[in-house]
Amino acid sequence: MTLAGALVSRRHPSWIDAFCDYTDGVGAPLIFRRWSAISAIAGAMERKTWVRSRNSNLYPNMYNVLVGAPGVGKTMSLAPTERLWVGLPDHCTAPTSLTKASLIDALHDAKRRIIRPGLTPPYVEFNSLLVLAGELGVLLPAYDSDFMNALTAIYDGYTYAERRRTKDLKITIEAPQLNILGATTPSFVNAFLPEGAWDQGFLSRTMLIYSGEKILPPLFDDTDRDESIFKSLLSDLKRIGDLYGRYEFTQDAGAAVSAWHQAGGPPAPDHPKLTHYITRRTAHVLKLCMVAAASESDDLVITLRHYQTALGWLLECEA
Repeated sequence: MTLAGALVSRRHPSWIDAFCDYTDGVGAPLIFRRWSAISAIAGAMERKTWVRSRNSNLYPNMYNVLVGAPGVGKTMSLAPTERLWVGLPDHCTAPTSLTKASLIDALHDAKRRIIRPGLTPPYVEFNSLLVLAGELGVLLPAYDSDFMNALTAIYDGYTYAERRRTKDLKITIEAPQLNILGATTPSFVNAFLPEGAWDQGFLSRTMLIYSGEKILPPLFDDTDRDESIFKSLLSDLKRIGDLYGRYEFTQDAGAAVSAWHQAGGPPAPDHPKLTHYITRRTAHVLKLCMVAAASESDDLVITLRHYQTALGWLLECEA
């Protein structure tokens, strides 16, 4: 255990457990708070860590959306992650309201250069933007195919380019990355998605985390949360954000994830709308493996336990 803060090393087995403990009592389901923590780590890691899969780098960026009825604690789950993201040095957060053009502009401005003295390469450059949408409808008021296609292309991390006729402007982003954490209601999802949207790339790359659980916190609880705990969480998240390099699987972890993949990822969802999502479940698990490992240690090693934790998170939100 090499994380910086005593919060994780002495009281909790992982940073995510510490985050969930810190947010206990806010009136939000555990699954929402857990995925908010997962998003916090994925955002901190940016394009600085990866696994090799199918001859390319797979980064831990995610599009995660909490789905629940009004008043179930979605906003309370997102708030700590927003505060943590803002506290990360040099990480770039997006404005609240975005059009496709303003999102691309913000991502274009979110240039990151990581200096690595004495190492090869001596520096790396990429564009990374953290997007928090407390109301998904503010970010995506309507299903715009052009916007969805842009989000799909950026998620995969390949060069993104567009030309705007109105300004005779060509924008090229060589190494883009977005992390999105949002929240919405089931009714918005149903109204937002047109026929055929489930066959498009955006939804296969998006984790929809649903909970119907409603938790009522004490009405007159004036207890302030321990600010020292938040500072420890932020300290450790900064340490996670400094990690750089390729994650390697231990032999048993690599064998387990490979066997699961070759078997078709059991138990796999069988809903016809999830056909395209199913093809990306292995990629989701690999991303979650990196998050699980970073939550416990600075070592760029994914163990069998990390894989089992990651698979558990995936299956929990598919249930």
